[in-house]
Amino acid sequence: MTLQNTIAKKVVTFTEPRIDDYLGLEIARRFGDGIWPGIKTALIAPRDGSRPQKMSTSLYFRHYGQLWLGIGEENVGQPVAATIADLTDTSSNRKVKMLVDLANTATTGKSSPLNLGHCVYLLTHVGWEPWQIESWLNVFFDAFFNPELTIRPHQPASGHQETGLVFPIIDRGARILDSLYHRWLREKTPELAALDQLKRMVNAAGQSQPSRILNLAEGVALLCATSANGQEAAYNWIAPVFNAAVRHQQDFVAAVNILKKLTPRTTGCHQFLPDGDITVLAVDSQRNPMNNRCLTAAARYLDLNLDLLVVQRATGHIQIIGMSQLDPRYMQMITRAIRLEEMHSAGAQADFSFEQLAKAGLLAGCPAWFYQTNGHTPTMLANGSFTLPNVPVTCLSVETVLQIIRSILRQPPTEEGWADWLKG
Repeated sequence: MTLQNTIAKKVVTFTEPRIDDYLGLEIARRFGDGIWPGIKTALIAPRDGSRPQKMSTSLYFRHYGQLWLGIGEENVGQPVAATIADLTDTSSNRKVKMLVDLANTATTGKSSPLNLGHCVYLLTHVGWEPWQIESWLNVFFDAFFNPELTIRPHQPASGHQETGLVFPIIDRGARILDSLYHRWLREKTPELAALDQLKRMVNAAGQSQPSRILNLAEGVALLCATSANGQEAAYNWIAPVFNAAVRHQQDFVAAVNILKKLTPRTTGCHQFLPDGDITVLAVDSQRNPMNNRCLTAAARYLDLNLDLLVVQRATGHIQIIGMSQLDPRYMQMITRAIRLEEMHSAGAQADFSFEQLAKAGLLAGCPAWFYQTNGHTPTMLANGSFTLPNVPVTCLSVETVLQIIRSILRQPPTEEGWADWLKG
């Protein structure tokens, strides 16, 4: 399947790649050189998802030597690691299958404390660049793909003594991780609340099923088993994750404190909704000067029973986040109204149909708003995000956005309701 005369020069990912992207890249680098010559050394090139895709991902590789991972319309809904495993004919490789299983688990939104996906999330949270995270993951992968390492097919019988290097190294991993945690603790003085949260994660990582989740405990056991200076190598590997976990918890506490000072607004809605109202909480840039990334998690933690969370960053960018099982048609109505008002405010042509205005992703003519859906459940209408950093700032204020939301929710989520809203 090699594309003749094409050399891989870049690996194009989102600005903040997910664990699925990194796992797919790892499989491609180790097994895909026959398909994408040069992939072993191709540089990661994060791409702002707000820029439109001008051709298919296969043509980007053919013409420019760019391998796109998890980005582009052709990749929507497909786990990257599974796709790369199929293309490289490595789906039956037991080690590759473990990585694919982890990617599949991550894409369903399930995460275990301090598994590789959670670690990537924490390191991304504190600003690590993709190449730094890939280097961190490679420490694990180099040990994991050691040819002398075999995968444990099942729990050994009681009293059975195994020889050689077998994965997962269940008992020692938990003990070593706990020991390294206490070494790290002696060198740090972070806030007590953050320490408590990290300690719970360390304990959970030691008690989980490592053969399924590939977590930090198994990583340190692997490094101790395969490195000449194993304990030191393992400590240098896990310390950045511990630091990131503390920073994340501190940001989460700050987000909780921000939300505690605000009062949700209840908006009366059309009788189409059985409950008759929607609860909305808005956080403007004055309340969120540091662009806290934990506001959504904090709102769920506080159990505010929100339907919508509206967040404005210090730059003026706004996100409208669905927090409940709000009827998807209402999120589509909000998307139509916000996009239409944006185009009118910017003096742009707004000749789009009822269906076109609710198009998922970007809408040509309205680059400020990206409509993100998760299957059939709308999740967010975003004027930029941490993965879409270069989107133009909206012309709309937070108050204008809230007024639009209140007015559109008084209509039924139908074309007739849309027509009535336009008249008003």
